[in-house]
Amino acid sequence: MNGDVQENLRTKVYSLQIIKKTMVNQKSRYRLVIRRATSDDLPIIKPLYSQLTSDTANVEKDFPTILNNSNSICLIIEKEKENIGKNESENRKEKENRKEKGIPIGMAVCYVRTSLSSGRKMVIDEIIIDAPYQGRGYGRALMEHCITMAKNMGLDCIELACALTRTDLHTFYEGLGFAHTMRWYHLFLGDEQNESE
Repeated sequence: MNGDVQENLRTKVYSLQIIKKTMVNQKSRYRLVIRRATSDDLPIIKPLYSQLTSDTANVEKDFPTILNNSNSICLIIEKEKENIGKNESENRKEKENRKEKGIPIGMAVCYVRTSLSSGRKMVIDEIIIDAPYQGRGYGRALMEHCITMAKNMGLDCIELACALTRTDLHTFYEGLGFAHTMRWYHLFLGDEQNESE
């Protein structure tokens, strides 16, 4: 990657601010929680991933591998319901007593690697927001969280790939400060890969 493009990317990405959102209705409010996934999240991951592709056969095998890889980060974004009129401590205690979990609305899988051409980087491999929640700012909140994590880790840049046909997402990523800098190619091994195992 050319040094000017890399510097331009770094400048754009580092100038972003995180916006915290609270959704409010008449009886309750929701706050967004972004947390690291655990093995208990497999029932959440598979349906989310099925919105990206119909081939979810490897999810059960690959999800634990991602969780156990020290360079991988799997995040879950969820809404937590809070009762209006109660403070944060009371809401947390009440939630623990009910064993209530938040409402999962999306996920991101990213990993950190080092490249001779662009230094230490975060690669956002997958980002999925559940269809009913798309277009409401949840994807932006998750992306901004990844950007903040990368900054806090002292990384040099963030990369992601996006299908050429998803021009709506191109606009979304460019609005976050990303620039189209390269083209990725894939060689899918399919059955040949499975036969060698």
